[in-house]
Amino acid sequence: SAENDDHNLAIHQYNQLCQRNPKLVQLSMGVAEIQQAVSMAEEDSLEAQKLAAAKAFSGFWHLTHYGASAGFGPAEVYNAARAFHQFGLMHYAQALYNKCLDKVAEASDQGGRWWRLEMMAAHNLVALYLSTGAEELAEDVKNKFKLC
Repeated sequence: SAENDDHNLAIHQYNQLCQRNPKLVQLSMGVAEIQQAVSMAEEDSLEAQKLAAAKAFSGFWHLTHYGASAGFGPAEVYNAARAFHQFGLMHYAQALYNKCLDKVAEASDQGGRWWRLEMMAAHNLVALYLSTGAEELAEDVKNKFKLC
């Protein structure tokens, strides 16, 4: 059938992409599944909640493999922090934003150019602190990274 042919073509193209850029596929799958889990978690049915939990688990599994395949550099740690932040797991997001900022400092010491990622991680950390009532911590980050 035409539908089966389309499905086989999609699988073939996906496999080609996996071979060319497995990190991108892992990141994309992780983010997509977490986004789907977040939207499903708001549904009332027990079945939807179970499926949302399974999607979230699968999404974080993909993110872990993405980070491991990339050596857990600053960008990979930032992307994982964003995923935890989006899913409302603030204590994990906070730890990963701080780890990202540490990795950016290490990379910068070695001549890396990570200022944009540093500003995004610092901004998100400030937003996280403000959303949880930790205003003094937010001010500390603002001052350290010269944010408005």
